Amino acid sequence: MEYLGQQIEVTEQEPGWISIWWHEGGMIQLGFFPTAPEAWQAVTELIQRDLAVRSLLTMIDEWRDHDRIDDLEYALGVNSLVEFVLT
Repeated sequence: MEYLGQQIEVTEQEPGWISIWWHEGGMIQLGFFPTAPEAWQAVTELIQRDLAVRSLLTMIDEWRDHDRIDDLEYALGVNSLVEFVLT
């Protein structure tokens, strides 16, 4: 299946359903969920957060390139955004 241009799978395995996102960095597996819709929801929410963060990272890169933020502010911003995707 495809969601927002991203390849994903939802499959049933013991003890429930898992979501697989074929991310550019490799396979990301989420699971186990009691139902297929819950597995679908989990992976689509992760993709939405990832796309939002990528957009914000582009903006933060531009700010740093134009000296609107320093390296410390850049690092803190990047770390916070990456943490947002992972939690």
